[in-house]
Amino acid sequence: MEEKDNLQELKIATLNSEQLQQKIDQESISWCEELIKDLEKFRDENKTWSQIWFSTYIIFGLIAVIFSSISAILTFSDFTNKFIPFSITFLSTVSAYILTFLNPSGREEKRRQCVKRSSALLEKVKTTKRLIGLKTEADILDKLSSFSDQFASLIEDSLN
Repeated sequence: MEEKDNLQELKIATLNSEQLQQKIDQESISWCEELIKDLEKFRDENKTWSQIWFSTYIIFGLIAVIFSSISAILTFSDFTNKFIPFSITFLSTVSAYILTFLNPSGREEKRRQCVKRSSALLEKVKTTKRLIGLKTEADILDKLSSFSDQFASLIEDSLN
């Protein structure tokens, strides 16, 4: 009788262990899916902002070059109305100011780096998601925790 009870307890423990493993795997997959969704959103937002800052850099760079060239040419012209040379010089100065103090090229580079880093992290998370059930729970949880820390660091870096 005692052997039968021990066997029954062993079956229950094994069943509970399998259920626990399934629950851990489900939660790990859910965590991966949420992290993947957040990383894709972060990557796409940074890609959009990278394009916006690149366009800003190009537009204001061209404006600065064109208006400074026109300003230089107008320096040698004899205008009775000084408003036109002043306006062109002013536009050249404003666009140079925007290029200097907004630093669109630097901002574009920073956003582009965020896109690269988030894409790399996204691939690692997708690979880990495929390995759930094949590796130990501790390995998976360590990786997921590391990925979450890396994503938090990535977000913090993008804000600076």
